[in-house]
Amino acid sequence: MNFIQNWKVYGGLGFVLVCYFLFPGNVDWICDQPLLINKALEANRFNRWGELGIAGGNGTLYGPVPNFIYQVLLRVTHDLVGIVLLKILISVALIFIGLFRISNDLNLKKEGMIFAFLSPFVYFYTRTLWDNVFLIPVSVIYCSSVIRYSLFRREIEFVLATVTAAILFHIHLMSVIVLIPGCGLINILLLKEKHKRIFLLLLLQLIMVFVSLPYLKAIFLAKTLVPYGKPQWAAIIFSPLLGLRLVGYVGFFEYFSPNFFASFSGIGKIIIYFLIGVSLIGPIMYLGGLKSLFSSRNGFPVQVRWFFISVLAMTVFISLKMKLKAHPHYMNASWAVYFCIFWKKLSDSYTPNRIRKMVWLWAGSMVLLLVVWIEYISSNSGDRGLHFGPTLNNQIAIAKQLDAEEPLNEITVDVENFSIFPQRLTVLAGLYGIHRKSVTRMKLVYAEDYPSAEIKLIPIEK
Repeated sequence: MNFIQNWKVYGGLGFVLVCYFLFPGNVDWICDQPLLINKALEANRFNRWGELGIAGGNGTLYGPVPNFIYQVLLRVTHDLVGIVLLKILISVALIFIGLFRISNDLNLKKEGMIFAFLSPFVYFYTRTLWDNVFLIPVSVIYCSSVIRYSLFRREIEFVLATVTAAILFHIHLMSVIVLIPGCGLINILLLKEKHKRIFLLLLLQLIMVFVSLPYLKAIFLAKTLVPYGKPQWAAIIFSPLLGLRLVGYVGFFEYFSPNFFASFSGIGKIIIYFLIGVSLIGPIMYLGGLKSLFSSRNGFPVQVRWFFISVLAMTVFISLKMKLKAHPHYMNASWAVYFCIFWKKLSDSYTPNRIRKMVWLWAGSMVLLLVVWIEYISSNSGDRGLHFGPTLNNQIAIAKQLDAEEPLNEITVDVENFSIFPQRLTVLAGLYGIHRKSVTRMKLVYAEDYPSAEIKLIPIEK
């Protein structure tokens, strides 16, 4: 891509990415995050690599790769805000590389790289210290390799797809949604072409399978790979429409910031609802792309088209088999496929001036909503909802007042959802706490009235 010809793309991308690096301490720190960090700290303390990740909602054990990553980052720094910055840097770099490769191979508009980073879900998951979220940067590299091998039959792309497939599997089991279609496609093409190095390439895959055996053994011995209760048929039937969320604010505030709308009134609330309405241009374009995908004249190479359709079919199958709910993180492994469907529709429709204006109107609404949400989280130190809570910065400030070596069960808690996840302060106290015994009984309360999520410690009067 010629830099001078595309300075607007780079400039726009730079502006959006500034938002990613602003206020790195304003991220969530709830349930799994402290468990992951503590697991990595424990493994480092004994100078060994963690064998398995944490357990999911139904007890399923997840892979060790997130542990490995956090172990390495904790060797660099014990400051969690610094780790957030490093994670953002790594994730953004991999996403950019993957999207750049895809844009060249599928002849998609370079502006699409900006639009991917406008997604509120990509923004949120790129910053949070969780395990499933590593699917986002790794999966886009994997998908770009599958696409490149299907188009050009380059050995290096087969190798890269195989290695990233193994990494994805050891991050989170939801990766099978893209692993089965992608690995199936490149193997069919490999056998069909009768490649001269077919033995070596198949041997590499066998090695990756062999490396995965300890994890597979642990999963099946635990006997926790079971469905999630009763099926939610709406979530199952409409699971291919998860891509709607990716390119708009469909359900974002309701899931991560249920108190967001309460902080606005009058004209402010009207403007917010107007911007959310404008942002629906993205989901509408995604639906158009989804319709075009099933047309013989959709513009995608036939191999890529069937790869994408297989991923959508796999999404429905896994949702049905595991009776999944409509959680947004279930799209993290397949987000690149969803985004490419939207990206292709955008690229094909971009020529008419009126469409171009609508696209930039949509992009403007996405930027404004992202900036407003960043300011909301900053001014309220988080959100009182279950999926965010007080920010990491706020909780670190609390931890610096706690004794690092004493149990925290003496603290009285008067904060929503905090008693559900008591480990959040225990881990922080070990990293940031003071090393002297506290003689005053304390109470954890909200520092300000609703909807502020900021918390503080106050002494309990005798």
